[in-house]
Amino acid sequence: MSVMDTALRESLKALRLSGMLETLDARLIQAHGSELGHLDFLQVLCQDEITRRETVAFQRAPP
Repeated sequence: MSVMDTALRESLKALRLSGMLETLDARLIQAHGSELGHLDFLQVLCQDEITRRETVAFQRAPP
């Protein structure tokens, strides 16, 4: 792991966004393939995190 990866991981953890790490690699591949612009990349990462949080909340809800 590089210093940047460690710094990013710690930053996301401090912001309570460490779930973004789950989809970051896939989204970076999309971005490098010119499928996503900068703002699209950020939006998709945020949407991934929202979806993840909704899923976790749903799973924790009593039946």
